Amino acid sequence: MIAEKLHTLAHLPRNELHLTDSLYCPMKAACRLWGIKPVYSRRTSGIFVRGLMFDRLVKEAFNAVEKSIKLGVSLGTPDIIDSGEPIEAKHTTKHIRIAQDIPEKWFEQLELECVYCGVKSGWLLIGEIDSTLVTAWRHKITKREFSALKMAHLVYMATLLALIRNGDATKFSVVREECPTCFYNYTQSGCPRRPGVISSEVQSYSFKETDPKSEVRDHHE
Repeated sequence: MIAEKLHTLAHLPRNELHLTDSLYCPMKAACRLWGIKPVYSRRTSGIFVRGLMFDRLVKEAFNAVEKSIKLGVSLGTPDIIDSGEPIEAKHTTKHIRIAQDIPEKWFEQLELECVYCGVKSGWLLIGEIDSTLVTAWRHKITKREFSALKMAHLVYMATLLALIRNGDATKFSVVREECPTCFYNYTQSGCPRRPGVISSEVQSYSFKETDPKSEVRDHHE
């Protein structure tokens, strides 16, 4: 109950696609837009709360105003935009000493945020929970990488939205490696493609679509 309220408190309704939907199993985006309710464990709630605290501390330090940027059919919302460059705040219990210690997904997210911001460099701001050490890592992409990322992302998101509109969960490619920790992997009304579900049992879905728009929102609201 407490976990659910924390997650509800921290997030506004998300009835559109977001940048990060391209980084994880497409069924997560589909479940969210189809109105399937996520279920949180103690572990995921703890991770969420630590991340929320670090995120808000960083935004307070930068006096940041949250800005959503539209690209194609989706929105990107970097934690901070400073001098035009995105800064993505991440937290971890691991020790980050070299770039190879940083999860590849974090760099992929930052690269897409660069595309949304129309720049070719950005920053990862990483807070180590155990040591309280905070490090900043600048990451750059080339002009060719920028163009390729933008085109691939636009095509992927348009394809994903078409699949979600279609409402047929059997048409999705599922990333099974994410199932064990997925918020939607539970019996009775959970993800229709969770392990053990037979294709013939999958129903059709629909969602109330909204037009994603670029906007600026004070993070104190």
